Amino acid sequence: MRTPYALTPPRDGANSYLRRERDRKRWRELLVVVITLLPFGAGLLIYTWIQVQTLAAGYRITDLERRARELARERQHLELTLAERSRAAAVEAVASGDLGMSAQSADQTLYLEDLP
Repeated sequence: MRTPYALTPPRDGANSYLRRERDRKRWRELLVVVITLLPFGAGLLIYTWIQVQTLAAGYRITDLERRARELARERQHLELTLAERSRAAAVEAVASGDLGMSAQSADQTLYLEDLP
């Protein structure tokens, strides 16, 4: 029974043993085309890989330059903070205020010559 949506035509008895012969010339032509196009495809892949690596290196360089600028700003800030805190007046203010120290008097000073 044949359906209207059959995927393959029915085989009649006379042609049931017929098979299509392989076309060797067609396979050779296909092989020649593949071998001819293979170097072009490989060259295109290598070119694309180089471009991607160049782009990635550019992104890394940009990130490193940005990080170097941030570190330079942080270093400048730290140097200014150190200079401000190492001033004699600032050290004296911290010592007297936070630490409860006071300036020494002349009688609290010991000299090496006076020691036994």
